[in-house]
Amino acid sequence: MKKDEVIELLKERIKELRDDNNRLLDQIDDLIKEVSSLKEALLQKRRIS
Repeated sequence: MKKDEVIELLKERIKELRDDNNRLLDQIDDLIKEVSSLKEALLQKRRIS
């Protein structure tokens, strides 16, 4: 493999990893929102009881 080919492969892999990372960060954000919502619902339930 030539140096330029290796560089292109590495650039492509970096892009894939960044995309994966962004998807995971989005999932984390969604989970944080869900946990926050569940926490709020639990707190409201305790206040009513």
